[in-house]
Amino acid sequence: MAVDHVLTPRPPLRAARAERSRRGARAEALDLVARGAVTPLYEVFAKEDIARAVAKAAAGQVRFRAVVSY
Repeated sequence: MAVDHVLTPRPPLRAARAERSRRGARAEALDLVARGAVTPLYEVFAKEDIARAVAKAAAGQVRFRAVVSY
């Protein structure tokens, strides 16, 4: 049986490029945070409404983060 071509594994260039891309995106995101361009989004509940906060969180109805103010 003659082999007309040899299959050789390709180097993991795509994985290396993807990792560099992720590092660049991470650095860019951290730079935005450091410059104050990112504002956290959260929903504040009074301590008297903690039962409602837990119920909304359990039902998946809280947008972003839920914070209970004491």
